Amino acid sequence: MAAGAGVLTLEDIHVDTLCGTCRVTEMRVDALGAPVHESLCAGCWTERQVQRMKSDGVLLTLDDLDGLPRIEPLIMGYLSQRETVVLAGKHGSMKSFLVLDWGMSVACGRRWQGNDVTQAPVLYVVKEGVNGLRDRRDAWTTAWNQPRPAGFHIMRAKANLWDAGNRRPAFQEVETLAKYLGAKMVIFDTLSSLFGGARDSDGEDMSALTSALDDLREAIDGTVVLVHHTGWGNDGRVRGSTVLEANVDAVINVAKDGSVMTVKSTKNKNGSPWGIRLAASVVALGDDERGDPRTSLVLQASRKSDINETLHGRVLNALPESPESVSTAQVMKALDIEETGRTTVSRMLNTLIKEGAAASAGKRGPTPLYSLAPTTAPDLSTSTSNEGHE
Repeated sequence: MAAGAGVLTLEDIHVDTLCGTCRVTEMRVDALGAPVHESLCAGCWTERQVQRMKSDGVLLTLDDLDGLPRIEPLIMGYLSQRETVVLAGKHGSMKSFLVLDWGMSVACGRRWQGNDVTQAPVLYVVKEGVNGLRDRRDAWTTAWNQPRPAGFHIMRAKANLWDAGNRRPAFQEVETLAKYLGAKMVIFDTLSSLFGGARDSDGEDMSALTSALDDLREAIDGTVVLVHHTGWGNDGRVRGSTVLEANVDAVINVAKDGSVMTVKSTKNKNGSPWGIRLAASVVALGDDERGDPRTSLVLQASRKSDINETLHGRVLNALPESPESVSTAQVMKALDIEETGRTTVSRMLNTLIKEGAAASAGKRGPTPLYSLAPTTAPDLSTSTSNEGHE
Protein backbone atom coordinates (compact mmCIF):
# COMPACT_ATOMS: atom_id res chain seq x y z
CA MET A 1 0.00 0.00 0.00
CA ALA A 2 1.17 3.54 -0.67
CA ALA A 3 2.18 5.24 2.55
CA GLY A 4 0.19 8.37 3.33
CA ALA A 5 -2.31 7.72 0.56
CA GLY A 6 -5.17 8.31 2.97
CA VAL A 7 -7.57 6.23 5.03
CA LEU A 8 -11.32 6.15 4.41
CA THR A 9 -14.01 4.57 6.55
CA LEU A 10 -15.38 1.17 5.66
CA GLU A 11 -18.61 2.86 4.55
CA ASP A 12 -16.61 4.70 1.88
CA ILE A 13 -15.16 1.51 0.44
CA HIS A 14 -16.87 -0.28 -2.43
CA VAL A 15 -14.76 -3.32 -3.17
CA ASP A 16 -15.85 -3.59 -6.79
CA THR A 17 -14.30 -0.19 -7.59
CA LEU A 18 -10.87 -1.04 -6.15
CA CYS A 19 -7.83 -2.33 -7.96
CA GLY A 20 -6.96 -6.02 -7.61
CA THR A 21 -4.42 -5.50 -4.83
CA CYS A 22 -6.66 -3.25 -2.73
CA ARG A 23 -9.64 -5.54 -3.36
CA VAL A 24 -7.78 -8.54 -1.97
CA THR A 25 -6.64 -6.50 1.02
CA GLU A 26 -10.11 -5.22 1.77
CA MET A 27 -11.53 -8.76 1.69
CA ARG A 28 -9.15 -9.94 4.42
CA VAL A 29 -10.54 -10.67 7.87
CA ASP A 30 -8.89 -11.13 11.22
CA ALA A 31 -9.07 -14.17 13.48
CA LEU A 32 -12.50 -13.10 14.71
CA GLY A 33 -13.83 -12.59 11.21
CA ALA A 34 -13.77 -8.78 11.34
CA PRO A 35 -12.62 -6.92 8.20
CA VAL A 36 -9.02 -5.78 8.17
CA HIS A 37 -8.88 -2.21 6.81
CA GLU A 38 -5.59 -0.83 5.53
CA SER A 39 -4.62 2.29 3.59
CA LEU A 40 -5.63 2.27 -0.06
CA CYS A 41 -3.17 2.81 -2.84
CA ALA A 42 -2.97 6.32 -4.25
CA GLY A 43 -5.04 5.46 -7.33
CA CYS A 44 -7.90 3.87 -5.38
CA TRP A 45 -7.87 6.63 -2.79
CA THR A 46 -8.21 9.25 -5.53
CA GLU A 47 -11.03 7.28 -7.16
CA ARG A 48 -12.93 7.15 -3.88
CA GLN A 49 -12.44 10.90 -3.34
CA VAL A 50 -13.81 11.66 -6.81
CA GLN A 51 -16.82 9.42 -6.18
CA ARG A 52 -17.46 11.27 -2.93
CA MET A 53 -17.26 14.65 -4.73
CA LYS A 54 -19.83 13.45 -7.24
CA SER A 55 -22.23 12.27 -4.55
CA ASP A 56 -21.84 15.58 -2.67
CA GLY A 57 -22.62 17.61 -5.79
CA VAL A 58 -19.14 19.13 -5.95
CA LEU A 59 -18.27 17.57 -9.31
CA LEU A 60 -20.99 17.94 -11.95
CA THR A 61 -21.48 16.89 -15.54
CA LEU A 62 -23.41 19.00 -18.02
CA ASP A 63 -26.35 16.62 -17.60
CA ASP A 64 -26.27 17.14 -13.82
CA LEU A 65 -27.17 20.81 -14.37
CA ASP A 66 -30.73 19.73 -15.23
CA GLY A 67 -31.23 18.66 -11.63
CA LEU A 68 -30.28 22.04 -10.14
CA PRO A 69 -32.96 24.58 -9.12
CA ARG A 70 -33.75 27.15 -11.77
CA ILE A 71 -33.15 30.83 -11.06
CA GLU A 72 -36.57 32.09 -9.99
CA PRO A 73 -37.60 35.68 -9.24
CA LEU A 74 -38.24 36.91 -5.72
CA ILE A 75 -39.41 40.26 -7.10
CA MET A 76 -39.94 39.90 -10.83
CA GLY A 77 -37.30 41.82 -12.76
CA TYR A 78 -35.48 43.08 -9.65
CA LEU A 79 -34.46 40.42 -7.12
CA SER A 80 -33.87 36.70 -7.58
CA GLN A 81 -34.32 33.86 -5.16
CA ARG A 82 -31.15 32.33 -3.73
CA GLU A 83 -28.79 35.26 -4.23
CA THR A 84 -26.57 37.48 -2.08
CA VAL A 85 -27.20 41.19 -2.63
CA VAL A 86 -25.49 44.40 -1.52
CA LEU A 87 -27.62 47.55 -1.64
CA ALA A 88 -25.64 50.76 -1.16
CA GLY A 89 -26.44 54.46 -0.92
CA LYS A 90 -25.43 57.62 0.88
CA HIS A 91 -26.72 58.60 4.31
CA GLY A 92 -30.27 59.82 3.85
CA SER A 93 -30.81 58.14 0.48
CA MET A 94 -33.90 56.26 1.76
CA LYS A 95 -32.29 52.86 1.23
CA SER A 96 -33.88 51.54 4.42
CA PHE A 97 -37.30 52.63 3.15
CA LEU A 98 -36.58 50.59 0.02
CA VAL A 99 -35.59 47.34 1.74
CA LEU A 100 -38.52 47.69 4.13
CA ASP A 101 -40.83 48.10 1.13
CA TRP A 102 -39.30 45.01 -0.50
CA GLY A 103 -39.52 42.95 2.66
CA MET A 104 -43.12 43.81 3.50
CA SER A 105 -44.19 43.19 -0.10
CA VAL A 106 -42.55 39.75 -0.12
CA ALA A 107 -43.96 38.90 3.32
CA CYS A 108 -47.56 39.53 2.26
CA GLY A 109 -47.26 38.64 -1.43
CA ARG A 110 -48.25 42.11 -2.62
CA ARG A 111 -46.99 43.13 -6.06
CA TRP A 112 -44.05 45.53 -5.78
CA GLN A 113 -44.48 48.55 -8.04
CA GLY A 114 -46.68 46.41 -10.27
CA ASN A 115 -44.29 43.44 -10.38
CA ASP A 116 -45.08 39.94 -9.12
CA VAL A 117 -43.38 38.72 -5.96
CA THR A 118 -42.88 35.26 -4.49
CA GLN A 119 -44.49 35.34 -1.08
CA ALA A 120 -42.29 34.10 1.76
CA PRO A 121 -41.44 34.92 5.38
CA VAL A 122 -38.86 37.70 5.81
CA LEU A 123 -36.37 38.37 8.63
CA TYR A 124 -35.24 41.99 9.00
CA VAL A 125 -32.10 42.25 11.16
CA VAL A 126 -31.46 45.66 12.67
CA LYS A 127 -29.68 47.13 15.67
CA GLU A 128 -30.63 50.81 15.84
CA GLY A 129 -33.73 52.90 15.24
CA VAL A 130 -36.27 50.13 15.81
CA ASN A 131 -38.75 52.55 17.40
CA GLY A 132 -38.95 54.47 14.13
CA LEU A 133 -40.23 51.42 12.28
CA ARG A 134 -43.69 51.94 13.75
CA ASP A 135 -44.46 54.98 11.59
CA ARG A 136 -42.97 53.36 8.50
CA ARG A 137 -45.05 50.24 9.06
CA ASP A 138 -48.23 52.26 9.50
CA ALA A 139 -47.51 54.41 6.44
CA TRP A 140 -47.01 51.29 4.31
CA THR A 141 -50.17 49.53 5.47
CA THR A 142 -52.20 52.74 5.18
CA ALA A 143 -50.98 53.72 1.72
CA TRP A 144 -51.45 50.26 0.22
CA ASN A 145 -54.53 49.31 2.24
CA GLN A 146 -52.85 46.16 3.51
CA PRO A 147 -52.94 44.37 6.86
CA ARG A 148 -49.69 44.10 8.75
CA PRO A 149 -47.79 41.23 7.08
CA ALA A 150 -47.66 38.37 9.56
CA GLY A 151 -44.64 36.95 7.74
CA PHE A 152 -42.44 40.00 8.35
CA HIS A 153 -40.22 39.48 11.39
CA ILE A 154 -37.78 41.90 13.02
CA MET A 155 -34.68 40.71 14.85
CA ARG A 156 -33.33 43.40 17.14
CA ALA A 157 -29.66 42.53 17.38
CA LYS A 158 -28.53 43.10 20.95
CA ALA A 159 -24.89 42.22 20.32
CA ASN A 160 -22.35 42.90 17.63
CA LEU A 161 -22.55 40.35 14.80
CA TRP A 162 -18.81 40.51 14.14
CA ASP A 163 -16.31 38.37 16.05
CA ALA A 164 -13.37 40.79 16.15
CA GLY A 165 -11.03 38.24 17.74
CA ASN A 166 -11.42 35.76 14.91
CA ARG A 167 -12.24 38.41 12.26
CA ARG A 168 -15.39 36.72 11.07
CA PRO A 169 -19.17 37.18 11.34
CA ALA A 170 -20.99 35.69 14.29
CA PHE A 171 -24.63 35.37 13.36
CA GLN A 172 -25.49 31.80 14.26
CA GLU A 173 -28.58 33.15 16.04
CA VAL A 174 -29.69 34.80 12.80
CA GLU A 175 -29.41 31.51 10.92
CA THR A 176 -31.21 29.60 13.67
CA LEU A 177 -34.06 32.10 13.76
CA ALA A 178 -34.33 32.34 9.97
CA LYS A 179 -34.60 28.56 9.69
CA TYR A 180 -37.20 28.42 12.46
CA LEU A 181 -39.32 31.09 10.75
CA GLY A 182 -38.84 29.56 7.31
CA ALA A 183 -37.51 32.93 6.12
CA LYS A 184 -36.54 33.05 2.45
CA MET A 185 -35.32 36.63 2.65
CA VAL A 186 -32.93 37.99 5.30
CA ILE A 187 -32.08 41.71 5.35
CA PHE A 188 -29.12 43.11 7.32
CA ASP A 189 -29.52 46.87 7.86
CA THR A 190 -26.71 48.09 7.94
CA LEU A 191 -23.18 46.69 7.69
CA SER A 192 -21.71 49.45 9.86
CA SER A 193 -24.30 49.19 12.64
CA LEU A 194 -24.50 45.39 12.81
CA PHE A 195 -20.92 44.34 12.09
CA GLY A 196 -18.97 46.79 14.22
CA GLY A 197 -15.25 46.11 13.99
CA ALA A 198 -15.44 44.71 10.48
CA ARG A 199 -13.40 47.06 8.30
CA ASP A 200 -15.13 47.56 4.97
CA SER A 201 -11.80 48.66 3.48
CA ASP A 202 -10.13 45.38 4.46
CA GLY A 203 -10.33 42.69 1.79
CA GLU A 204 -9.94 39.84 4.28
CA ASP A 205 -12.76 41.11 6.49
CA MET A 206 -15.08 41.59 3.53
CA SER A 207 -14.15 38.18 2.12
CA ALA A 208 -15.05 36.57 5.45
CA LEU A 209 -18.32 38.52 5.58
CA THR A 210 -19.45 37.69 2.04
CA SER A 211 -18.51 34.04 2.54
CA ALA A 212 -20.66 33.90 5.67
CA LEU A 213 -23.55 35.61 3.86
CA ASP A 214 -23.30 33.00 1.11
CA ASP A 215 -23.35 30.24 3.74
CA LEU A 216 -26.49 31.78 5.24
CA ARG A 217 -28.08 32.00 1.80
CA GLU A 218 -27.40 28.29 1.27
CA ALA A 219 -28.64 27.39 4.75
CA ILE A 220 -32.03 29.10 4.26
CA ASP A 221 -32.19 28.42 0.51
CA GLY A 222 -33.15 32.05 0.09
CA THR A 223 -32.00 35.61 -0.58
CA VAL A 224 -29.72 37.66 1.68
CA VAL A 225 -29.57 41.47 1.37
CA LEU A 226 -26.85 43.56 3.03
CA VAL A 227 -27.45 47.32 3.28
CA HIS A 228 -24.28 49.43 3.13
CA HIS A 229 -23.08 52.91 2.19
CA THR A 230 -21.53 54.23 -1.00
CA GLY A 231 -17.94 55.42 -1.19
CA TRP A 232 -16.73 58.72 0.16
CA GLY A 233 -17.04 61.19 -2.71
CA ASN A 234 -18.22 58.46 -5.09
CA ASP A 235 -21.95 57.73 -5.06
CA GLY A 236 -21.58 55.16 -7.82
CA ARG A 237 -19.77 52.41 -5.95
CA VAL A 238 -19.98 50.51 -2.69
CA ARG A 239 -17.81 51.92 0.08
CA GLY A 240 -14.72 49.94 0.99
CA SER A 241 -12.88 47.02 -0.56
CA THR A 242 -13.78 45.92 -4.07
CA VAL A 243 -14.06 42.40 -2.63
CA LEU A 244 -17.51 43.28 -1.30
CA GLU A 245 -18.85 43.96 -4.79
CA ALA A 246 -16.88 41.19 -6.47
CA ASN A 247 -18.02 38.38 -4.17
CA VAL A 248 -21.79 38.90 -4.24
CA ASP A 249 -24.37 38.06 -6.89
CA ALA A 250 -25.95 41.49 -7.22
CA VAL A 251 -25.06 45.09 -6.37
CA ILE A 252 -27.74 47.78 -6.26
CA ASN A 253 -27.05 51.51 -6.05
CA VAL A 254 -29.44 54.05 -4.55
CA ALA A 255 -29.13 57.80 -5.19
CA LYS A 256 -31.53 60.49 -4.02
CA ASP A 257 -32.34 63.79 -5.69
CA GLY A 258 -34.87 65.82 -3.74
CA SER A 259 -37.79 63.53 -2.97
CA VAL A 260 -36.94 61.18 -5.85
CA MET A 261 -34.60 58.22 -5.62
CA THR A 262 -32.96 56.39 -8.49
CA VAL A 263 -32.38 52.68 -7.91
CA LYS A 264 -30.30 50.69 -10.38
CA SER A 265 -28.39 47.46 -10.53
CA THR A 266 -24.67 47.84 -11.19
CA LYS A 267 -24.09 44.08 -11.07
CA ASN A 268 -26.62 41.33 -11.67
CA LYS A 269 -25.32 37.79 -12.21
CA ASN A 270 -28.79 36.29 -12.42
CA GLY A 271 -30.53 38.74 -14.71
CA SER A 272 -30.38 41.84 -16.87
CA PRO A 273 -29.38 45.31 -15.64
CA TRP A 274 -32.33 47.36 -14.44
CA GLY A 275 -33.23 50.74 -13.03
CA ILE A 276 -36.27 52.41 -11.52
CA ARG A 277 -37.12 55.88 -10.23
CA LEU A 278 -39.17 56.09 -7.05
CA ALA A 279 -40.85 59.13 -5.56
CA ALA A 280 -41.35 59.54 -1.82
CA SER A 281 -44.97 60.28 -0.97
CA VAL A 282 -46.02 61.64 2.41
CA VAL A 283 -48.61 59.64 4.36
CA ALA A 284 -50.53 61.31 7.20
CA LEU A 285 -51.01 59.01 10.20
CA GLY A 286 -53.09 61.16 12.52
CA ASP A 287 -51.82 62.58 15.79
CA ASP A 288 -49.55 60.98 18.35
CA GLU A 289 -50.14 60.85 22.12
CA ARG A 290 -49.04 64.48 22.47
CA GLY A 291 -51.36 65.65 19.74
CA ASP A 292 -48.54 66.19 17.24
CA PRO A 293 -49.12 65.02 13.66
CA ARG A 294 -47.55 61.70 12.66
CA THR A 295 -46.29 61.31 9.10
CA SER A 296 -43.98 59.02 7.19
CA LEU A 297 -43.17 58.08 3.61
CA VAL A 298 -43.91 55.38 1.07
CA LEU A 299 -42.24 54.85 -2.29
CA GLN A 300 -44.05 54.95 -5.61
CA ALA A 301 -42.70 54.34 -9.09
CA SER A 302 -42.33 57.62 -10.98
CA ARG A 303 -42.42 58.10 -14.71
CA LYS A 304 -39.63 60.35 -15.89
CA SER A 305 -42.10 62.69 -17.54
CA ASP A 306 -43.90 63.14 -14.23
CA ILE A 307 -40.80 63.88 -12.19
CA ASN A 308 -38.05 65.35 -14.34
CA GLU A 309 -39.74 66.99 -17.28
CA THR A 310 -42.54 68.89 -15.57
CA LEU A 311 -41.86 72.17 -13.82
CA HIS A 312 -43.44 70.80 -10.65
CA GLY A 313 -40.88 68.01 -10.41
CA ARG A 314 -37.94 70.10 -11.58
CA VAL A 315 -38.52 72.80 -8.97
CA LEU A 316 -39.05 70.18 -6.26
CA ASN A 317 -35.78 68.46 -7.18
CA ALA A 318 -33.95 71.80 -7.02
CA LEU A 319 -34.88 72.37 -3.37
CA PRO A 320 -32.42 71.30 -0.65
CA GLU A 321 -33.28 69.71 2.66
CA SER A 322 -33.46 71.91 5.74
CA PRO A 323 -31.43 73.61 7.19
CA GLU A 324 -30.11 74.50 3.74
CA SER A 325 -32.24 76.83 1.62
CA VAL A 326 -32.31 78.56 -1.76
CA SER A 327 -33.88 81.63 -3.29
CA THR A 328 -36.10 81.82 -6.35
CA ALA A 329 -33.13 83.09 -8.35
CA GLN A 330 -31.01 80.10 -7.27
CA VAL A 331 -33.76 77.70 -8.33
CA MET A 332 -33.97 79.43 -11.71
CA LYS A 333 -30.20 79.24 -12.15
CA ALA A 334 -30.13 75.54 -11.24
CA LEU A 335 -32.87 74.83 -13.79
CA ASP A 336 -31.48 77.21 -16.44
CA ILE A 337 -34.70 79.24 -16.53
CA GLU A 338 -34.62 82.76 -17.98
CA GLU A 339 -35.64 85.83 -15.95
CA THR A 340 -38.94 85.92 -17.83
CA GLY A 341 -39.89 82.72 -16.03
CA ARG A 342 -39.50 84.15 -12.51
CA THR A 343 -43.25 84.59 -11.95
CA THR A 344 -43.95 81.01 -13.05
CA VAL A 345 -41.27 79.62 -10.73
CA SER A 346 -42.53 81.73 -7.82
CA ARG A 347 -46.06 80.43 -8.34
CA MET A 348 -44.78 76.86 -8.45
CA LEU A 349 -42.90 77.38 -5.17
CA ASN A 350 -46.11 78.63 -3.56
CA THR A 351 -47.97 75.61 -4.95
CA LEU A 352 -45.38 73.24 -3.48
CA ILE A 353 -45.71 74.97 -0.11
CA LYS A 354 -49.50 74.55 -0.19
CA GLU A 355 -49.06 70.86 -1.07
CA GLY A 356 -46.75 70.41 1.91
CA ALA A 357 -43.79 69.42 -0.28
CA ALA A 358 -41.83 72.66 0.20
CA ALA A 359 -41.47 75.12 3.06
CA SER A 360 -40.63 78.77 3.53
CA ALA A 361 -37.18 78.99 5.13
CA GLY A 362 -37.16 82.62 6.18
CA LYS A 363 -35.37 85.38 4.35
CA ARG A 364 -31.88 86.49 3.41
CA GLY A 365 -32.40 90.22 3.69
CA PRO A 366 -35.54 90.92 1.66
CA THR A 367 -35.18 87.70 -0.38
CA PRO A 368 -37.48 84.76 0.51
CA LEU A 369 -35.80 81.37 0.92
CA TYR A 370 -37.18 77.88 0.37
CA SER A 371 -36.35 74.26 1.22
CA LEU A 372 -37.99 70.86 1.18
CA ALA A 373 -40.66 70.52 3.83
CA PRO A 374 -39.67 68.41 6.85
CA THR A 375 -42.20 65.78 5.75
CA THR A 376 -40.21 65.11 2.58
CA ALA A 377 -36.98 64.44 4.43
CA PRO A 378 -35.71 60.85 4.21
CA ASP A 379 -36.50 59.92 7.81
CA LEU A 380 -39.70 61.04 9.48
CA SER A 381 -39.66 58.42 12.20
CA THR A 382 -39.56 59.08 15.92
CA SER A 383 -36.18 57.37 16.07
CA THR A 384 -33.27 59.37 17.41
CA SER A 385 -30.86 57.55 15.12
CA ASN A 386 -30.84 57.22 11.35
CA GLU A 387 -27.86 54.91 11.13
CA GLY A 388 -29.79 51.72 10.60
CA HIS A 389 -32.72 53.15 8.64
CA GLU A 390 -31.92 55.58 5.90
